[in-house]
Amino acid sequence: MVDDSKIVWGRHAQFQLQERLIPKSEVEKTLAQPLKTLGQSSTRYRAMRIVSKHRKKYLMIVVYDQRNSTKEIVTVFLTSKLKKYL
Repeated sequence: MVDDSKIVWGRHAQFQLQERLIPKSEVEKTLAQPLKTLGQSSTRYRAMRIVSKHRKKYLMIVVYDQRNSTKEIVTVFLTSKLKKYL
């Protein structure tokens, strides 16, 4: 499956990436190959993927707004509470 979506990085998302030391490539991979995607509203979605960091599993959650072929990243975070979100 080819995803031709354009990614726009919101200011808050850019700050969170820097604060949480999350590479943009990991976010892009989560958007391209999510384990699960949930709709939060008619335009807002949450993509999730399991990642490993320091030999521990985390769930990367990417919240984004989808408008036509543009995904605007709202925020990104990692959580160890996999069962809570999956």
